[in-house]
Amino acid sequence: MLQISGIGLAGALGLGSAHAQQSDQGDQGGQNGERNSGGRGGQYTPYGGQDTKTAPELGTFDHVLAYLAEGIVDGPTESPEEFQPDPTLIKWFQEGLMRRTPEEVRDDRQACHDHWLDVFGLDLEARHMGETWLVDAGTLVPPLGGSGPKASWVKDGNGPDEFTGEKLEEGEGVTTENMYKTFVWFPDPEGDETNAVIPETPLMLDEKIGYTNYFKSGTTVPANSEPDNDVGGTTNRKPFVPNKIRDGGYWIFAVEDDGIPLSYLQENLEESEVGRPTFWFNTQADGEKRMGRGVAGGRESGVDPQDKLYLDGVGPDSAVHDGLPQQVGFFWGDYNIYRGENQDPLIIHYDSRFPTEFNPHSGIPRAFMCELQCAEFETERNPLGLGRVHGSTYPAATTYGNVNGHNFREDGPPEGFTASTIRNMLTFPPSLTRGREADDEIRAFNIAPGLPEDAFESQTEIPGYPGAFR
Repeated sequence: MLQISGIGLAGALGLGSAHAQQSDQGDQGGQNGERNSGGRGGQYTPYGGQDTKTAPELGTFDHVLAYLAEGIVDGPTESPEEFQPDPTLIKWFQEGLMRRTPEEVRDDRQACHDHWLDVFGLDLEARHMGETWLVDAGTLVPPLGGSGPKASWVKDGNGPDEFTGEKLEEGEGVTTENMYKTFVWFPDPEGDETNAVIPETPLMLDEKIGYTNYFKSGTTVPANSEPDNDVGGTTNRKPFVPNKIRDGGYWIFAVEDDGIPLSYLQENLEESEVGRPTFWFNTQADGEKRMGRGVAGGRESGVDPQDKLYLDGVGPDSAVHDGLPQQVGFFWGDYNIYRGENQDPLIIHYDSRFPTEFNPHSGIPRAFMCELQCAEFETERNPLGLGRVHGSTYPAATTYGNVNGHNFREDGPPEGFTASTIRNMLTFPPSLTRGREADDEIRAFNIAPGLPEDAFESQTEIPGYPGAFR
């Protein structure tokens, strides 16, 4: 969810230099992947330090988690030797930490591409329109890619590595040979309607960012941090310390060069069964979708503005954009939370149902929201295990005077010490009070566009779910 450097997530939420101190649990679990031998679920491995104890059913939600990050990034993390070359850490994440087979990795990314098309009308494989090019992961230009019109770094080799992409063959799609490539989609190759370019990059969040789960309702969670290091303390930066979040997937950081009119996508997908990029309000107790104020000024469901992007929660009369503009991105992936070497990790799937707006100056999201699904969190009133995550990301800042960054003193930040900051809240079910009173109680607590109408019956049914954790 962060800007990319030419060698992966080197910059992510900031660049710096520091060495993590080991906790009482050390690096149990090894360096190359999970060594878990027991049980799905349960508590975290006992921890020798302080614990975070949280009441069950916090706020009457079934499950509540909170993530924090206040870490130091001193260059990109190197994945274990057997996963090299791996500049964006994605192979380590998928095969080492998620324990997916190559076929499962392929299926997971294919499910992601199907999701982009179904929900947003983004055809990353050019099945219905445009053309797609493949680029080696880690070659994008920060913060939002491109060094000229229509991402010439792909077609003409004008990027930092003078790299020229390879055009995807028609009908090829995701394969075990290209599943770790960056897919770059040109919806309108001639540029008659739009010069938009959409790059989708496979990567894992750099572990030095310190992304950590610090409380989970009904669970004792180790309050693992590094309070006494040489930069004044950070959150957990080691990949195999209990409650560490390993976060990876396929992320579109921003639409580049030009916006995409929704009418252009709709016109080109009108013969398809998928890919109608319309975002709805759920304003009626009967569960029927409503578009809000239509072109005729009414709220009738039959009066649908054909070129408006509506976001749930903004207000039923508010059109936000007339298309997908620049500086918006989308996410698909998994949170993999380490719980000790004798337990399987907690795996939570996330995907975007709303566009995320990026800061054009820093290349990081101002705030983000994704829909969640977790097999371990299936309950009687939430049998699909659905949830929602609301997060915010501060601009990259320094370890001293964190939020204000380089403005905190006249001579700038200390060299080499930049911090990254994330605040993130997860709830299951997604909502308690704004569900619809439908006959099907499975659907009663979700208000996001597209969910739960097309939710999988379980997280384990999502294509590519790791067989190792079934």
